Amino acid sequence: MIARRYAGALAAAAVVVGIGSITAAAALTVAARPDATHVPAADRVPPAVTTTTLAAGGAEPDATEPRRTSVPSATPAEEAAPPPASSPTAPTPTTVVLPPPLRPPAVVAAGGQTAAVVPVGVLPDGELQLPDDPTLVGWWASSGMVGAPNGSIVLAGHVDSHRYGLGTFAVLRTMRPGDVVQLFAEDGVEHRYVVSSVEQTPKAALPVDVLTSTGPPQLVLITCGGEFDDATRHYADNLIVVATAA
Repeated sequence: MIARRYAGALAAAAVVVGIGSITAAAALTVAARPDATHVPAADRVPPAVTTTTLAAGGAEPDATEPRRTSVPSATPAEEAAPPPASSPTAPTPTTVVLPPPLRPPAVVAAGGQTAAVVPVGVLPDGELQLPDDPTLVGWWASSGMVGAPNGSIVLAGHVDSHRYGLGTFAVLRTMRPGDVVQLFAEDGVEHRYVVSSVEQTPKAALPVDVLTSTGPPQLVLITCGGEFDDATRHYADNLIVVATAA
């Protein structure tokens, strides 16, 4: 009767413990088997402990006595070392290519003639305000700059002057397709252009396509051409040389 009550209590405990631990529930279930015999603590006999003693001089003990061998525990050095931490992979460097800086033109060389370039604007009547000295060349400041990926760089200069004589851009009259024009920015870097066309047009019919800010980069050189009008003291035409980047 006592064994049955004890088995019932253990079975109830197994239900409670078994929610969180299958091992604990199995142990309690085995302990609660109805055929198990309950032995009071006072009547329990502790198991015999057998020891092994070496005889003097290291002689082997009696062969009839059971031998027990202790297994040494693993030393810290024998324990499995954690795998070495992998070093992070260095990022692959990225090369960033910056566009060339945009600079105003400073010097132009064409047909063996070289001239300094200065920025100019537009007069109220729409004409470029060119330097009085024909040995200087004006750069229309609203046009493209050296190094720009598109558009026209417009340079203009007087062909001659009553006061100063022949101008640098008088050489444009001798330019032909295939000739090379050199343009230098303020940093002294050379930019080469190859003449693609030479055209003479009336001043009132200046082609607008040569003043474009779009399209491939090109260099436009303008000076006076055609007949000279003594009354107005002006030439009738414009001589336009267009050169593309080499």
